[in-house]
Amino acid sequence: MRGIAAAAAALVLIIGATLPAGQQALAKLPFVANLLEGFAGYGQDVDYSAYKTQVGETTENEFGKLTLNEIIVDTDRLLITSTLEPSGKLKIAEDNVLWMNAKITINGRSDLQENSGGSGSGSDGENGVYTTYQSIPLSEIPDSDQLHIKIEYNQMSWWHSENMPRVPSEPWTFEVETSRAALLAQTHTIEVNRTVDLINGERIMIEKVVSGPISTLVYYDRTLQPDEDSKLWMYGFHLVSDSGEDVQEIEGAWTAEGMGYSRFMDVDLSEKNYSLIPYDGTKGMELGEAIPLNK
Repeated sequence: MRGIAAAAAALVLIIGATLPAGQQALAKLPFVANLLEGFAGYGQDVDYSAYKTQVGETTENEFGKLTLNEIIVDTDRLLITSTLEPSGKLKIAEDNVLWMNAKITINGRSDLQENSGGSGSGSDGENGVYTTYQSIPLSEIPDSDQLHIKIEYNQMSWWHSENMPRVPSEPWTFEVETSRAALLAQTHTIEVNRTVDLINGERIMIEKVVSGPISTLVYYDRTLQPDEDSKLWMYGFHLVSDSGEDVQEIEGAWTAEGMGYSRFMDVDLSEKNYSLIPYDGTKGMELGEAIPLNK
């Protein structure tokens, strides 16, 4: 896995937030570095400083002070980390876990978020504060280097939800401007458009591979279901270099209509030759031959 070069830092401008009634803007808190590297880097030695926006702004409502730490606009998602310092009104048991949900508006558009809050990592608290992470999928990202992003934390979720509040009277709200120029300069797309028949009778069409400095995405379409008597099901792909390096797969998903993706750690497709191998996750079986990615 190649390291991520720290190119010229992305232009970051934190603008004054327009806060709803009931909130107050607080002074910036000391910034806690490298939070998103730990979340999105999955234990790898990565450096996202050229691509992320360091915020450190805090707002407050009846449930406490929430600090927006960092954000990254990846090729298809928004990564966020925030830290809650609960007020005395919010009584959290030691064995409870907090998740934060956010509503996203980008360049005035509130229709880009694909679900209510995305996935993420909860927090069981440390020294009385709770740092959480969100990965929010976006149906598209405005075609602009400069993005104005409004983030409204409007819901809390709990491992033990009984008697725990979910919706604050006013959301914690932040407005941030960031540039995607550094990330876009390191993002490359390979159009594949290849149909493959698998040994379980399934047919898939691999559309494209998008490689960026945060992650690598494989987009595909399931055009034919597996044979009825087959016990094999394609879970995703192995991404393997010609030298045998198996790139770490992070996640994958597909819709009822068959459109899907597999996400891997970042790779530089121009440095090495890579192939995709479809596989069944429960049986640990490869379902077809290696599919080379032509540059």
